[in-house]
Amino acid sequence: MGRMIPFSNIPNSGFSLDEGAYVAEVQEFEAVTTRKKGKLAYNTALQVVEPPAYAGATLFDNFTIGTDVDPEALETATWNTSVGAKRLKRFLARARVVTNQDIDETELIAKVKGQRVLIQTIKEKQAEKFADGTPNPKAGRIFNKVVEYYAVGERALGPNPGRAPAVEPSEPEGGPSTLVCPTCYVGVEAAKYGAHMVEHS
Repeated sequence: MGRMIPFSNIPNSGFSLDEGAYVAEVQEFEAVTTRKKGKLAYNTALQVVEPPAYAGATLFDNFTIGTDVDPEALETATWNTSVGAKRLKRFLARARVVTNQDIDETELIAKVKGQRVLIQTIKEKQAEKFADGTPNPKAGRIFNKVVEYYAVGERALGPNPGRAPAVEPSEPEGGPSTLVCPTCYVGVEAAKYGAHMVEHS
């Protein structure tokens, strides 16, 4: 008899982690232009390294900075008011990259790669349509999503025991049972998080 391949235990693409907290290493970090409106954004690929049982899983996140008025984010005001910029700064700070001074983009990208950060993840079902009303070809599929960043050592690692996240974010606008929405950057009760994200879809 040949080697048994355990397909029944292998997660489907995009559905590889239980909801929980993991240490991830930044594999990629790059400046990009969004396809539809040409806005400046930063994409990152995060590979889980701890706990060992989950090592190798890769998640992706993006931070859109540009706006309809200033797609290339050339104005300081755009950065000051961008939700994506606030998320980016938090991500960098938790990855131990200095964010209290201006920095050249090329230098920043070089500094970020290889850094480690603690990520809080959830499982999210893809909406039927995108925000602009166009059909979502991945509608109904479930993917892992990073909803919060912490410094390594700041939170206990591993999957949550239940569906509701057991690790609390430290943001003051949140509470002991809240998550910070990555879209509007406000604290949302864990029990209402799914419905809140649907409002953004």
